[in-house]
Amino acid sequence: STSTIRECPPETTRQQKGGASSGKAISLAAMCPRIWCTGTSGSPRASALAHYGLLALMVLNLVAGFHALGTLMAVGILVLPAATARLWVRRVPALMALATLLALAGCLAGLLASYHLDWPASPAIVLAHGAAYAASLLAGRHGLLRPRRQARRHLQR
Repeated sequence: STSTIRECPPETTRQQKGGASSGKAISLAAMCPRIWCTGTSGSPRASALAHYGLLALMVLNLVAGFHALGTLMAVGILVLPAATARLWVRRVPALMALATLLALAGCLAGLLASYHLDWPASPAIVLAHGAAYAASLLAGRHGLLRPRRQARRHLQR
């Protein structure tokens, strides 16, 4: 006898992914005020709640990404844009905005390279993100080739 693998219909998996994405977006929106206030509230409980909530959302995103994209793509698309943005800006709102733009630009560049060069899509996207990181590591505002300013003492010109 032959065994067959039964798959879920595409509509079911789309509904599950849509539900998971909606749940993560709602959770993040509910936690957003706590996230912004953790640095100023002074409450260890609020800070710990926001920290573990964000950690849980990150784990959910990684698990969903592993199933949908594969390990290399999931880790690459989560880590590389944020690491690249960190080489340009230091403030959190600017970091979030720049990381989002870098992620979108890297995905677009990788998909275009994949289409025109006949490469697999996932490695092309991660390669685009890696190239942006390497360029930023060398030429970024906080990169390796920028001269370091000497720290000035307080109230000294």
